[in-house]
This record gives sequence, structure tokens and C-alpha cells, in this order.
Amino acid sequence: MHLHPHRFTARTKLIERLEARLRAQSWPRFQMALIVAFTGLAGLLASAVMLRLGLHSMALRYPLATVLAYAAFLGLLWLWMRTRAEDWSDAGDGVQLAADAADCISPALRSRGGGLPHTARAQPDSDLGGPNPGSLVDADELAVVILVVVAVVSMLFSGIYLVFQAPALLAEVALDGAVAGSLYHRLHQAERQHWVQSAWGYTRWPLCFVLITVALVGWGLGQAVPGAFTLGQALAALFQS
Repeated sequence: MHLHPHRFTARTKLIERLEARLRAQSWPRFQMALIVAFTGLAGLLASAVMLRLGLHSMALRYPLATVLAYAAFLGLLWLWMRTRAEDWSDAGDGVQLAADAADCISPALRSRGGGLPHTARAQPDSDLGGPNPGSLVDADELAVVILVVVAVVSMLFSGIYLVFQAPALLAEVALDGAVAGSLYHRLHQAERQHWVQSAWGYTRWPLCFVLITVALVGWGLGQAVPGAFTLGQALAALFQS
């Protein structure tokens, strides 16, 4: 299937023009860093609210919180389009306020969860042959810790990727959204698309990777420490056992 190159040239030139304007008039990577920070806080808040509502399964709660955080990410992109890039330079104080709110929620959740659960470690029997059961437990715990590290690294690199791609991502979203409505009409009909589709093109693989890793972490922690409801409780129990 052959596609007309002129159609791609028109869209590409408009995106490049918008990207250059964003770089010159604002700080797109700083703005995306704020968006990513608020997205992470939205995920933490969603998980805390679901825990308070009785959803104790980390294998379910963590992926759901990730999906809700992504919805918040799209909402923040929409807000960016509505307020324009210049209005985001004053949002730094909001990050600190949201972090303070999260600090207030955490002690309440810890007191609600009660004491930390403990795992029953199998004791080796020197009179019996075969593998040491304690070593199997240690291997399982190590695997869970590795999963947690992988999940944290995946979220970190996803955030760095979005910040690095911010000029192109925001330019394309702006072209298909409210910021560049006059330029949008210069495109051919075949080149037009919804701004969510543009955002999805940049974020689908980081989202899928984070979803898979947090689901594995939630499942692994649930298997290793069945009585734990949070990541902090599970890790504390693993290191204290």
C-alpha cells in the first residue's frame, strides 16, 4: 500500500513548527515532568482510596491504580491544552502540596492495617535429607524483591522517556487539540486524529510495561506475604522474617 508523501509532509512540518515554538516560548520537558509527578501522585492516591474502600488485593489494586493514573495523565494533558504551556510554570507549588497530603494519608493507612504480618519460615531439619526449605523461601523472597526493583525501574524509565519525548509529544497533542485549532484546519482529512490517539502513540508501550510489572509485583507480594495489604507492609515482613 502506497501513501501520498505530501500528506505526511504537511503534518510533520506543522508538528516541527509547534515543537520549535514550545522550545522557544516554554519549558516542555519541565512541564511534562510536572505532569508525570502529578500522575504518580494520582496513582498513589487511587491505591490509597481503593485500600480504604476495602480492596486489599495488591494484584488487583496496583494495576487498577495504574489505569486510573493514566486517566489522570490524559486529564492533565487536556488541562495543559486548555491552560496553554505558559500557565504551567506556576504549578510547582502544587506538587509539594500533593506530597504533603500523601504524607498525611500514609500514617492513617498504617494504623488501619494494624501490625505487620509475618511469614512463617520453614525450619531446616538436620535429620532429613533433600533441599533446605528455608533456602526455597529465601529464593522466593529474593524474586519478589527483584520484581519490586524492576517495577520501580520501569516506572522511573517510563517517566524519563516521557520527559525526553515531551517536545514532540506535546507538539503533536497540541496540533490535534485545542491549542493549535487554526493550524489543525490546514491538515488533510486523512491526517487528522484525536489528541488522545496522538498521546496513546507515545505512551502505549510504557503503560503496558508498567501495568505488567505492577501486576506481577502485586501478585508476588500476595503470594509471599498473604496478610499484607501494602507494599510497605509486605517488604517490612519479608525483611523482618
